[in-house]
Amino acid sequence: MRNSAANGIAKTVEGLKDTTKIMIEETCGWFQIYCKKWFVRNHVIPLMHEMRHIIQNLENAEPYIRWLCEAECLQNIGLCQYYMKDFLPNEETLKLAIAQMEKRFGNNCLRFTIYSNLLNNLGVVLQETSRHEEAEIHLTKALDAYEK
Repeated sequence: MRNSAANGIAKTVEGLKDTTKIMIEETCGWFQIYCKKWFVRNHVIPLMHEMRHIIQNLENAEPYIRWLCEAECLQNIGLCQYYMKDFLPNEETLKLAIAQMEKRFGNNCLRFTIYSNLLNNLGVVLQETSRHEEAEIHLTKALDAYEK
């Protein structure tokens, strides 16, 4: 019960990500796409960040659950940024999530699938921005983490 609030908030952020994907992928004119992206950038993603901050400040949840839920929020924020092709903020979000997991879990971060997902997603973003050598490094790390 202690951790249900953190998990519930993280699931809500995931739902916002799923809705964003459907909304962005929907076929429509350029103006509608612009409006949807504006809405996501200015309302949905800030709401997702606010929910992440709520998780950070939950006093009754176990720290490692808060940290994992926060990483899930950052992953979902990054996916929204990726759907909109906002690669620079996407890269920053993923790097933040990876750095926080490494700081909080040390080598134990390799135990969590989300860590390898974050590394993989960063590799994909780096590939999209034509930084193939950097991408290869992160994709290789992701594969190594998946295997552990």
